[in-house]
Amino acid sequence: MRLSGHCARIIILVMFVFESGICRCNINAAIVNNYCFTFEQESNYYKHDSRIRGIIDMVFPDSPCEEKYSWRMLLLGTVAVESNFLDRYAGKSQNGNGPYQIIADTVYGVIHRYITYPVKDNPRMAVRNGLIPLFERATGGRVKWDILFQMSKAGLIELCVNDHDFAALISLLVYKDAFERDRVAVIPRDIAALACLWKKYYNTDSGMGRCRYFIDRFLPIYCYLTPG
Repeated sequence: MRLSGHCARIIILVMFVFESGICRCNINAAIVNNYCFTFEQESNYYKHDSRIRGIIDMVFPDSPCEEKYSWRMLLLGTVAVESNFLDRYAGKSQNGNGPYQIIADTVYGVIHRYITYPVKDNPRMAVRNGLIPLFERATGGRVKWDILFQMSKAGLIELCVNDHDFAALISLLVYKDAFERDRVAVIPRDIAALACLWKKYYNTDSGMGRCRYFIDRFLPIYCYLTPG
């Protein structure tokens, strides 16, 4: 259900301790915040949410609703911290491109080291065939795999900036690749834990982001989020 206004008053008491092999986060704070989404941010929020839900359903069609909701929280938190739903500021930069702020090496790696990847001691390339049709489906036929595979990094970056369905799918696959490698089987719903996942696997050690940036940008989303 959409909020009746553009301003939401959030009064949240968060008492949380998350401890795992990923990180330890402590949040003990009463947050009282008047937060106003602009018309642009609210509109973009709903567009990104709808887009993300559809892509999650394509990638994980048989997953339980609870798992899909966790993925939704992670991806919405990612676009919140990366561009705060201000798509007009999400062009090309040295730090990232598009609303999900994806760098050239990242998107190129998804295409050429995850979906297709070299086989050890073998000249051939292996392919995760189940993922290839997703690009055309997610973009309504705009992005064809054969063309995508031949694109330069510059061309891939243009797609991240101009085709947000493509960018959202790439964002999800960045996490999917990393979680498979590190055997991350469960995505938590705690904000601090999600922030840790974003920092470790998306922003990475080379990024300037901090877990608290994710948390600060994610908290206002709570008044918009509904399960399902």
